[in-house]
Formats: sequence, C-alpha cells, structure tokens
Amino acid sequence: MRPAYTAEFLVNSADRLNVNSVGTFDLDSSATQFTLGGGVATSQGAKTSNGYAVAYGGASSLFNGVFNRLALTEVDMQWGVENVSSTLWGNAEINIVASIGGGAFNTYDIVLPAGFYNVAECLQQIVFELNSTIGSSEFYIIPPGGYINGSSLVGSGQCLLGMKSAGSVFAVLGGSPLAQQLSLPSNLYSQFASIIRPNLCPINYVDFVCRQLTDNMSLKDGNTANQSTPILSRWYFAPDSDQYDAYGFKILQQYAPFTSRRAFPSPKEMRWDPKMPIGQLSFEVRLPVNWRPGTGTTYASSGEWTQYYSTSPPLQDNGQVLDLNLVYNEVAADQNPYSSPIFGFQMRFLAAEQ
Repeated sequence: MRPAYTAEFLVNSADRLNVNSVGTFDLDSSATQFTLGGGVATSQGAKTSNGYAVAYGGASSLFNGVFNRLALTEVDMQWGVENVSSTLWGNAEINIVASIGGGAFNTYDIVLPAGFYNVAECLQQIVFELNSTIGSSEFYIIPPGGYINGSSLVGSGQCLLGMKSAGSVFAVLGGSPLAQQLSLPSNLYSQFASIIRPNLCPINYVDFVCRQLTDNMSLKDGNTANQSTPILSRWYFAPDSDQYDAYGFKILQQYAPFTSRRAFPSPKEMRWDPKMPIGQLSFEVRLPVNWRPGTGTTYASSGEWTQYYSTSPPLQDNGQVLDLNLVYNEVAADQNPYSSPIFGFQMRFLAAEQ
C-alpha cells in the first residue's frame, strides 16, 4: 500500500500587503488600513475590537488539489506588544500614600510610560517616578540578599520597596492592576513592602482563528471558558529558556519583544472536502475571554472594571481580536503598522490526500 501524498500550504501574515507593478511591497500608510481579500483595502476603525484581521484570497484559489485532511504543523510568531500600557491593558498606574520622616501624608499618582518591563525594570521605573514627583531619593529597592536597617537580610525570591528616612511610612492604595501584578499589599502602612511572586504578563495566551478552515469540521473545539469560537492554535506565553532579571525574578515571554517558533508533534488535523479549493482566508488573533473584569464589547455598557479597579479602564476588551491600534509604538510613531515589528506570524500546514 503506497503512502498518501502530502503537500505544504504556507501562510505569512505579511502577504496581506499590496504588491505593486514592479513586484515589491507597498506599505499601507495608516494603522487603520489593512489589505483584505487579495488587494482590497478596507478601513478598520481605530480603537475598535477588529484592529488585526488578515485575509488572503481573491479571484483565484490559494491552494488547489485533491486532499481530505489539513494539519497545522508549525506556528512562528513575532510579538512586539508591550506588557505595561494604560490604553491596552490598563496596568500602568499605581497610587501611593506616603509620609516622609513622620510628616504629612501625601498621595502620589504614578503612571508608567507604556513599554516592555521585567519586574526589576518596572520597580526601578516606579522608584524613579516616585522620587521625581517627591523631589528626593526617598524611595529605593532592597534586592535579595540586601539588609533592612543594617540587620535583617532579605531572602531570595523577593525584594522590598522601601523608604530611607526614619519614621517614613507608605501604603499602596487598592484598585491598581499593576500593584496586583507586582503582588504589592494594599492599604498596609509600613516603611517596607514585599514583592513576592510577581507576574507582569497581562494575558497568558492568544488564539489564532480562521473560520474558513475550521468550519469544515463536524468535530468542534471545546474549553473551560465556554468560548465557542473554533481555533487553529493556542499560543501560550511560556518562556523558551530560564532567564532572570537583576532582582532574581524570572523573565517571562511578554517582558520583551520576541520571535519564537512552535512545532507541533501531534498537530491539529482538520477535515477537508476535496471538492473545495482554499480560497478566501481571514485570520484573527483573539485574546482570552476573562483576562480582565467586565463583559461585552464596551465599558459603557459593562462598567464592571470600576467595581474592581480605581484606574482608568483599557480600551482592549475580553475575548476580542487583538487591536494593534492601541499599541503604543504604533500610535505614538508614524501610524504605520508595518514600520516596526509589532506583530506577525507564519504558519505551515500539511495537506494529505487521505
């Protein structure tokens, strides 16, 4: 019995670009313009839930031949979406009430610039912002192995946010997603606050969705989040190696831009009708349905964010398509989504006749 024939079907998110008459790529001039359907530019309104959708196809088929099965064997992803952002994730603000040397209590509202931070960098930025607001070097970080008042040694796996002057105390006000991610205790007045088990990843996965490929299957995906949208693949943000920051905390995958490849030893196999060519394809990248409080597509109708947090709610919503219009390095620069590697992906499919 002869083995079944196989063929590769290769997908690249950069293929949504227009190709001009001399065979080179023309870049879209706006972050809200995406090339869909084989060269038709469709406006995707800024600050909406559909900021990243890639479509391929047009008058001709992308993949022809007689095959009954299609399997996703590899995904490569380029990620340049910051992990700390008021607009995107709502996790850049922290409020601290402090008394310096036993003096009057003052409230300091600190907003970190949007960007990539590991735990050490985030704490250093908080200290910088606090001291710049106060006008002194009162706040500082005691790393693992450091001493408190020359006596108590800080154990491994933690560090302290502290104040230098005798009689100084502070408390982190509740309702800050950033404070929760750093595991800072709220409304607890002390000269020092412990940072233990921090995690600055706003989400733990993204889903790649293409309904034109998965809707041919009678067997559908399931999950504990009660999300009915079939997926091609789920990318879990897991680091490929163990690296640690200046304070000994593990550097997770979203703490810096990265390019990473995932090959699947047991790939997802999709049933295919051999009479159907692969034509129009629309890919979406969806976020978890429960990464932040609130339901629905707008906060105006939900308002649940303010029940948990006192900071301004982000514009990115639960379970929606990743909105690259909210990414800082696109909005603040030249409005061109292709001028910097914010996000991209490649996929390798294997088609088999049996």
